[in-house]
Amino acid sequence: MPSSVSAKQIRKLIHCADPKTWDGDIWYDNDNDELVEDSDLTPEPVPTRSLIKTETTGEGDDDVHTTVRTVPWSPAELAKLQEKYSRNPEESETEYVWRVSLTGGDQILLSEEEAGGYWGPGVFLTTTPGNHNYSLTMRAAYWAGSIDPQERGDPLVIKTSGFSDLAVSVQKAACIQAMYERDVLRRSPMLAPVDPARLTPLIRGLPDSLKTYVANVQDRIQTTRDMNAAAAAAQPPQEQVHVPTWREFVHEIVNYGRRMGWIGLTTRKPPESPPQRVRQVHITKPKPEFKLKFDKERKDLWRRALVMGVSRQLLYGTSTTNLRALLQSLSQRIDSAGRSQTAGNKSTPVRSVPLAPQRDLIDSADTLTKNSHPRAGQ
Repeated sequence: MPSSVSAKQIRKLIHCADPKTWDGDIWYDNDNDELVEDSDLTPEPVPTRSLIKTETTGEGDDDVHTTVRTVPWSPAELAKLQEKYSRNPEESETEYVWRVSLTGGDQILLSEEEAGGYWGPGVFLTTTPGNHNYSLTMRAAYWAGSIDPQERGDPLVIKTSGFSDLAVSVQKAACIQAMYERDVLRRSPMLAPVDPARLTPLIRGLPDSLKTYVANVQDRIQTTRDMNAAAAAAQPPQEQVHVPTWREFVHEIVNYGRRMGWIGLTTRKPPESPPQRVRQVHITKPKPEFKLKFDKERKDLWRRALVMGVSRQLLYGTSTTNLRALLQSLSQRIDSAGRSQTAGNKSTPVRSVPLAPQRDLIDSADTLTKNSHPRAGQ
């Protein structure tokens, strides 16, 4: 190894080397041949798919060259992204931004050329000309931010039923802020400082146990922003009071819930009750045929009674049993009167049998009603 290459440069090479192309050799310092160890050196996490590669080469003590190379998406991968993250016709602009962010759009970086494809009806994810990579979520927020808040469907209330969906509600509020701050493009909306004005829909939908606390946090953030705005001319941004980001805001709310004991109660599963035997009870419903038969019989009795000369006033309120007895009595009288006339004079032509007098019918109906005392409606 050339003597001009120092151990410091070798450590930079190890730190910036691509893990896919490194052959695994251990490099030693040329001076004392000992293993180079640096406790302050922490390896960076290897991304699942690196969009930007950094290559560093050293040619001398102070001559270190860094080359940044962007790895584009393949046509097949880009087609899958467009299929998954295209806007549905029934989605509003705000709902589309929420879905992109909640399904991993913060981790997908696209160039201007890659973002120029078709992403659904009316969606244009290109931002400003240049060689830059923005996340898919911020591109969708940049597009939706050009639409009126009422037309794109900004909610007045972001409903939060419990701590289980608190992070989702906070991320939705962060996406709404990203749509308002179109010119500030970041990788994720959760990395932006909290705008207290965007906390109002979130506070309205929080449980009562959290509304007061989050409202106090909103006032505290507003006070901090006012102080920074007043001291902006005299202090540089590094010396100003830190405004929490949306990610820090979520951690603060979760820690408060743990201290109050609410998160453990909401995430704890209820005890399972022992299995119980269930006996199925069959309820037999009355058959409707009897009612139909009853109504048909009563109607027939009414018709026969009217033919025999019974008035309708006598029939109203009379039970079916009394109607049947009345018709039977009238039939017997008519039959007896017909037989007596036939026996007295067989040569005489048969005349029509006179109907029972109305007074006798009334007396018969009253007698039957008094003896039986039927209930009305039978």
